[in-house]
Amino acid sequence: CSSDLTVADFIKRCSTVSYTHLDVYKRQYMNKIILKNILCPLLFLAFSTKCLRAETKNINVIDTIKPILIPAGTEIFKICEELPRFPACDKLPEKTKNELEVCASEEMVKFINANLVYPPIAKENGVTGLAIVRFVVTNTGELASIQLVRDPGLEMGKAAMDVFHLMNLNGIKWIPAKQGGVTVYCQKIVPVHFKLP
Repeated sequence: CSSDLTVADFIKRCSTVSYTHLDVYKRQYMNKIILKNILCPLLFLAFSTKCLRAETKNINVIDTIKPILIPAGTEIFKICEELPRFPACDKLPEKTKNELEVCASEEMVKFINANLVYPPIAKENGVTGLAIVRFVVTNTGELASIQLVRDPGLEMGKAAMDVFHLMNLNGIKWIPAKQGGVTVYCQKIVPVHFKLP
């Protein structure tokens, strides 16, 4: 019996064969229906669910973060009277504006170095490089529009961006920029160095 038996073929053959042959054809046809319509989908579901669970384990938490949106028509400054700063040094007494900026930059570099994940493929190949990340510090201190300006390749660019997404994930709010005494949206560009020991 052919495995390509259709319903029409089944009816034609049943009308021309003896009763005992009818049972054989019926069983073969029913086996084909069960295999095609019940067992195959069940096997597919079992394996695809297993694959989906395996893929879900490898999803980076940072990839699931909802991005901070900038309202349409918002003015984004590139140069401000007071630049945005990483929040670390404001509680230190009697610091000048320049000392605060230097301290904030040093603390930001410490945060980046502590949280930067060197991509295994780059590490295995002994590749170093410089990624440049651009983002906007909102008037509430969150990071929006995180983009890669320079990507050294081998997943280093994504790793650099992930550090800044991590700031939002951890609730780290920058000191917003000020223009005319009012907090504003301001663009910032930060280099991220990938160095091997």
